[in-house]
Amino acid sequence: RVIDHAYRYVIFAGTLLIDGFVQATWAIRRTSDGATLTIEPLRRLTKADRITVAEEGDRLLEFAAGAASPRDVRITAVASSPPQAPQLRR
Repeated sequence: RVIDHAYRYVIFAGTLLIDGFVQATWAIRRTSDGATLTIEPLRRLTKADRITVAEEGDRLLEFAAGAASPRDVRITAVASSPPQAPQLRR
């Protein structure tokens, strides 16, 4: 293991590839009310890309949070600025 379990999501965001390039980040949030996959595009997605991403997101949620109910996939608006690197407290 190269990273402490507590920091595994702080340093590495889930990334989404389209045609081999990172085009979005993603995160799954589980609550007692279900699970939500939030996808944050780094650029405007075409309609076809949004459909494909949502379908793949459904499959990811089924795999990662299959028992959760309900499951929801949300694609946010494009970020107005590039994501900032996480800052770790020392």
